[in-house]
Amino acid sequence: LVYAPSQDKLSIPLVFRIFTKMMCGLRNFDAIRVADDVIIDGHHRYIASKLSKTEIQIFPSTKNHNQLVFKWEEIILNPNEYDSDIEINYHNFNDAIKNGISLEEIEKILKK
Repeated sequence: LVYAPSQDKLSIPLVFRIFTKMMCGLRNFDAIRVADDVIIDGHHRYIASKLSKTEIQIFPSTKNHNQLVFKWEEIILNPNEYDSDIEINYHNFNDAIKNGISLEEIEKILKK
């Protein structure tokens, strides 16, 4: 992987949700923010894009002076969902708008 992570845990359900959307043809997602080859925001999108072989936009960002950097081998894959139902609905709505489809279509994709 090209960029280093700045967090040490990833939510498997969150990665899977994004991966599923990508595998069903969605291509427009929020950009991943990177500073000095370290992911500042977008770890789950980054992993989903690598697994699905989907290109995702990288946006230069600024690094926090006390930003931690980890190795991918150190990452803990957490089986718990990080997002609340409200956050999931927000991301689904946002992804629907960015990809020119309805929220219902996103929800249908995720129920497959």
